[in-house]
Amino acid sequence: MIVPSRTFQKQFEKLDSQIQKRVIAKVEELDAGLSHWQHERLQGRAEYKLRVGDWRVLYVFDLSKTELHLLTVRHRREVYR
Repeated sequence: MIVPSRTFQKQFEKLDSQIQKRVIAKVEELDAGLSHWQHERLQGRAEYKLRVGDWRVLYVFDLSKTELHLLTVRHRREVYR
């Protein structure tokens, strides 16, 4: 189950429609294969990153509840600051 945060929703709405479609497709792909996906944890942080072109979706997940919590979506030059 995909659980977007309020911050994610606001940032997502500001994206170009083509980028939105790419993000949705990638997030759905991640959600479908959550247990066997190769997750990339951010160095020194609890979040994981999902690469969508030049954009990054930061997320956390709970396999016991099969929940995918989307935290933020930003351009790669901004997300790591």
